[in-house]
Amino acid sequence: MISSDCEPLPFDHYAEWKDSLDEILKMCGKYDNLYLRDDITLIPFGISGGGDFFCFWFEKGRENDTDEPKYVFIAHDDSDSQELVAESFDEFMYYCLLSAVSMDECIENETTWNCQLEYIKGEYKNKLSAMTEDEMMDEFDSLSFKKPDIWKK
Repeated sequence: MISSDCEPLPFDHYAEWKDSLDEILKMCGKYDNLYLRDDITLIPFGISGGGDFFCFWFEKGRENDTDEPKYVFIAHDDSDSQELVAESFDEFMYYCLLSAVSMDECIENETTWNCQLEYIKGEYKNKLSAMTEDEMMDEFDSLSFKKPDIWKK
């Protein structure tokens, strides 16, 4: 596995992680008057080195209920730091691989890199395959994320 800023959460401790996420969301409501929209479900699946969550973002009533989730970053201590990291699995894997390169974690093991690259399809795989390591680091540094539309207005 390539190490990036998103480390998978152990499934056998899911309830604990979900409780932690729920506490974060309660604090957002208490201190910042932010409340999760009723049609949103967030499921934590990864954690950053700083203890922040990566979550699947499911939205009820979407055009097609089989649509894949979006990927959102939820900071544990700053309600203004939520970010929409990716709108698809391919885009999320692209982000993770760029993150790994920026952390100098993966290029030296070409077999592991190629194995991870196989999970990505289409444009993101093509982009990564065409970039040098320096270009990947520049790309990661240039990423900017939108605020997720998860709060009630």
